[in-house]
Amino acid sequence: MPVNQSDIVLIFVVSAVLVLSLSLVIILFVVFYQKRMIRQNEVLQKMEQERQQALLDASIQSQEVERKRIAKDLHDEVGAMLSIAKLHLGQAIRTGGEGNATSASLSEAKMVLEETIKNVRSISRDLLPSVLENFGLIVALGELVSRINAANLIEVNFVAEELSTRMPLKKELALYRIAQELINNSIKHANAKAIEIVVEEKDNAICFQFTDDGKGLDPKEIANYVGLGLRNIDSRIKVIGAACSIVTSPGNGFKMELTVDRQKID
Repeated sequence: MPVNQSDIVLIFVVSAVLVLSLSLVIILFVVFYQKRMIRQNEVLQKMEQERQQALLDASIQSQEVERKRIAKDLHDEVGAMLSIAKLHLGQAIRTGGEGNATSASLSEAKMVLEETIKNVRSISRDLLPSVLENFGLIVALGELVSRINAANLIEVNFVAEELSTRMPLKKELALYRIAQELINNSIKHANAKAIEIVVEEKDNAICFQFTDDGKGLDPKEIANYVGLGLRNIDSRIKVIGAACSIVTSPGNGFKMELTVDRQKID
């Protein structure tokens, strides 16, 4: 049966409509997809901005906490000791003609000043441990572990060999503070009985591993950076550009591994 011209026109029109409809559907899909991707990127950017702001807030808050602690130490310990020394010196001046009383007051003042000097050195050591500055991360961590073990609060096992070359001081200090924060969390919050810290070199990387046998954490707490301590640790991790992995769950302890690419150390 021959196809007449009207049928050809009809087929052409139907085909054109189908092609246009399909093209319109594709265009709408692309537009919708692009808008969805834009919205998703905006959400991700907002989340990242909020995350960065939270880290900045944590860093600032950490600095304020440290400043308040130093101010309190200076006021409560150093200030009080100097006041006592002043009283003894005043007593020595008032009893200048009485040899024994003067000698006793000066002796007391000397003892108080010696204790004050010790406290000032302790505060200075907390700000920037001289052993870290002079001898590096491994020696500083070893001294930190020795002090903690001597207090009998928790058993800390430290395994490390001296690094072939030192890192920049700011990065050694960041790792040192991370270790301090993790130990503090294990003692105060995790009720851990034992800790192991391992530092070693692998190929071109420096690996830091911290493990405790405490009560562990819900992974959601880590994802949301619950608590100032976790935020402080995360901000320091970013400072040293480390790759971080954490394995923990309620009742199963806590393990953190940090890997610092030596090629990225500047």
